[in-house]
Amino acid sequence: DKAMSAYKKASKTENEFFAPYYLYKVGLLSEKQGNKSAALDAYKKIKKEYPNSAQGQTIDAFIARVAE
Repeated sequence: DKAMSAYKKASKTENEFFAPYYLYKVGLLSEKQGNKSAALDAYKKIKKEYPNSAQGQTIDAFIARVAE
């Protein structure tokens, strides 16, 4: 829970390098905790707001994995 809180807080930065990275971490941790809905929300935010980021380049695979 502490890690999730820290990742969420960090993802609110306006830095276009760090924000998608921490959103990605929120998504992965949400998946690990069994919360596919929260993971999907994080992944979709990356796709919408940071499509040109390193995470945005491959985010469709992660969206497909949790959108089932």
